[in-house]
Amino acid sequence: PTGEEHPGILMIARVLAATGYRVVVPRLPLLRQLRITRESSDWMVCLHQWVHASPEVRAKETVWVAMSFAGTLLLKTLLRPEVRSNPPKAVFTYGAFCNLLSTYDYLLSGIIDTPKGKQYLAPHAWGMIVVFHNYLHRVNAGFDTSEIERVVGIRAIDRGDEALRELHKLSRRDREIVQAIFDSKPVPPMEDMFGLIREEAKTDIIELSPEYWASEIRDRVFIAHGAQDSMVPYTEALGLYRGIPGSDILISNLAKHSTIEGGRGWAGKAAELFQLMQFFAGFIGSFEESAH
Repeated sequence: PTGEEHPGILMIARVLAATGYRVVVPRLPLLRQLRITRESSDWMVCLHQWVHASPEVRAKETVWVAMSFAGTLLLKTLLRPEVRSNPPKAVFTYGAFCNLLSTYDYLLSGIIDTPKGKQYLAPHAWGMIVVFHNYLHRVNAGFDTSEIERVVGIRAIDRGDEALRELHKLSRRDREIVQAIFDSKPVPPMEDMFGLIREEAKTDIIELSPEYWASEIRDRVFIAHGAQDSMVPYTEALGLYRGIPGSDILISNLAKHSTIEGGRGWAGKAAELFQLMQFFAGFIGSFEESAH
C-alpha cells in the first residue's frame, strides 16, 4: 500500500537512475489497494501507452521493473496486444509468483514443496490480508462478513492503528477471524472461508498464474527472489524460470520479500553480493546492447 513510496522500489529506482537512465516510478491506484486483478493490468497498459506517447521515448528502449504480486501482473500485461506491438526491451521481477493457488496455499500452511522436500517457513502475516481483501466479498460464508471485510480493508491500506481499534469493536466471532487473518494463524472459521476462496478463485488462478501461459512470453525476463521470502516462496521463482523461455534467475539469501537482510557470514554475503552484481549487470547489459 505504500506504492511508489516503498523503500525497495525507490532503492531499485535510484540504482538505475544513478547509472544514467530516466526512471519513472508510477502510482497505480489499484495496486496501492492491493487489488490483484485484470484491472490492475489495465493500468499497466495505460502506463505503457503513456510512456511511448512521449516524443522523448524511442520505441523498444524502455524497461519494466515490478515487485511482488505486481511482478506477475506485469508478466500478464506483456501478453496484451497493446504491449506486444511495442514490447519493452527487458523486464525485471522481484518476488513474483508463478501459481496463485500454490502461493495462497503456502500463506495458509507455511509449507513449501522444495526440490529437497517439504519445508516450513512461517508465512508473512501480510499475505492473508491480501487474500481475504481480494476475495472475501466474493464468497458466501453462511453469515454476514461485511464487518470482517471492512476491518481487513482498513488494514490493507496500511492504517494499522485504526484497524486495531476497529477490531476490538467486532463481535467475538468476527474478532477471532480478523485476528487470525492479521496474525496469519488459521482458526477453523478462517480455514473454512479460505476453502471457499480457493473455489471462487479458480478462474483468477488460471488467468493470473504464469504456470498456464508463461511459455507465450517472448520478452527478456530477469527473475529475482529472496530465498527466505515469507510472502511468496522462492519456489515460485523457480516455476517462472522453468516456464519463461530464455529467462534469467537469481535466488538470493540476502533478500526477503520486504527487506534486505543478510542471514549468512561475511564471506557468504560477499559471494551473494557478487552474484547480485552479475545479475544486475546482465539486466542492464540486455538493453545497453540495443542502444548502440
